[in-house]
Amino acid sequence: MDRNLRWEKFTISNLTNILTFTIALVNILDIILNISYPAFQIQLLFTDLWWQIFLFPFRITKDLLSLIFFLYVFWTFGNTLEQEMGSPKFNLYVFSGYLFIIIGTFFYPIDAYFVYLSIFFALAYLYPDMEILFFFLIPIKMKWIGIITVLLIVFQAISFSLSSGSILPILSILFGNLNFIIFILIPSLKIRHRLR
Repeated sequence: MDRNLRWEKFTISNLTNILTFTIALVNILDIILNISYPAFQIQLLFTDLWWQIFLFPFRITKDLLSLIFFLYVFWTFGNTLEQEMGSPKFNLYVFSGYLFIIIGTFFYPIDAYFVYLSIFFALAYLYPDMEILFFFLIPIKMKWIGIITVLLIVFQAISFSLSSGSILPILSILFGNLNFIIFILIPSLKIRHRLR
């Protein structure tokens, strides 16, 4: 109990709402000021752009309509998962995701959208039969969107690896989803194994 109380002191309540606001602010400023920065790479820490490590988690897109859609989806899914996991665990899930992304950039440049994608993966895995309105019109179950998304990511990783002649893009994408694997997939598989 004492450990939980100590951890809760460092927990940011309503993290989804805070991240939604911050992402909106950073991307809108980028659009207004016409600012464009390269994908975060670990090498940038040793240049004049070292401060990007503090902003790269919030840079999503420079297209306003895409940004509005992303913010709506992230706010909806993020709040749902935050309520399901509880703020302390959700904080750990998100911030460990950022850390894994930074580590993954040692292998290949990747964006922070993998962290937000992992929130969707978590919901799709925990609630596979939950339905959402695709294009606000077509009802479709989360599990099918999750499966299609995973297939697209795997295809992208293999394509990058073949074009670069290296396995590094696959490793970077693996790190991009490591928080989902550690906090959702492995514990769930362990529970299923015990119930057999």
